[in-house]
Amino acid sequence: MKQYKYIIILLISLISFSSCEEYLDKSPDLGLSEEEVFSNFFTVRGYLDQCYNCVLDYTFWRANGLERAHMGQMSDEGANPYSNNMAKFTNKGQWLANKQAPDVGWGEEFVASPRGNVIPNAFYALRVANKVVQKAPLMSNLTEAQRTQLLGQAHFFRAWFYFEIIRRVGGMPLLDKAFSSDDDFDVERLTYHQSTDWIIDQLDLAISLLPDAWPSQEVGRPNKSAAYALKSMAELYAASPLMCNPIDKIENNGYDVERAKKAAQYAKECLEYIDVTAPKHKMMPGNQYKNIFYHFPNYYSDESLWYLNSVGKNRNSTPDLPIHWQNIHWSKRAGNYGQANVSVSQNLVNKFETINGYKAEPDCYRMGE
Repeated sequence: MKQYKYIIILLISLISFSSCEEYLDKSPDLGLSEEEVFSNFFTVRGYLDQCYNCVLDYTFWRANGLERAHMGQMSDEGANPYSNNMAKFTNKGQWLANKQAPDVGWGEEFVASPRGNVIPNAFYALRVANKVVQKAPLMSNLTEAQRTQLLGQAHFFRAWFYFEIIRRVGGMPLLDKAFSSDDDFDVERLTYHQSTDWIIDQLDLAISLLPDAWPSQEVGRPNKSAAYALKSMAELYAASPLMCNPIDKIENNGYDVERAKKAAQYAKECLEYIDVTAPKHKMMPGNQYKNIFYHFPNYYSDESLWYLNSVGKNRNSTPDLPIHWQNIHWSKRAGNYGQANVSVSQNLVNKFETINGYKAEPDCYRMGE
């Protein structure tokens, strides 16, 4: 009897395995051909929404291979005693030689997910956005409102993800199309300034297409405010001496004053737009200062021009469970979750005022002030 029991279990296992194999035997686009994806508004929007999975989420503790570390530890803001990628590569000065290193790694293990490295995720999202820019104008079954909604986000994402790449590795070839296997990949590398000029063009298009605000059920999508702000940010980076090099040289040419003026002008345009059209974006009053970055149950403030709406999925606010926020790991529960994963430097502490208004100098703490 036992023998028959084992045979039946084996047959069920084989049938299940065969069924699962058939069920999982899908193409990367979940079984839809490109023609089917671009057949109606909802499938295209779902395809474009993959870009949101590729946005670097600084509040997710596993984002970008950091694993309970914090990007500030790449500078003099802090140190990380936890044995993860930050400690293994970055703290040793080896991040450019390892594909899994945070922020500049090129490993594709978790591409198109919040855990993915920022550069591979950016390339993936650029391809998605480029496909939408290429295909959406040709779709006859879209309303103009639907086409505008798709293209506004796609042009914004082109700018956002191209900026994510160039600010880490410098000027890049113009990535304005979804390359196919028979394309000529011997393309010219642009300077950082040339790459930035293309970003500004994309953002101008996005501003003309994006809404002033999204309906409440669409909160977290980029709006005009986000595109205005990114214009200023991108131009300000381009003004830096680090970004003023030609392709074949590394030299200090000082700040690009004209680009700095442009960045200031773009920031002025953003603020003027907010004052007139989007007054919900406002500076928080002093009595709400502690909530400027995070407070339960809200994960953004009125100062936020654009944010990743992950609806708290990366934060656990249950009192007896660990809380992860900004890649910092702590808990109200006694035990192994009281870990010092981010050791903030005194230099950084001294940059902030104390609760009584005194300058945050070490002697103040020793004196109990």
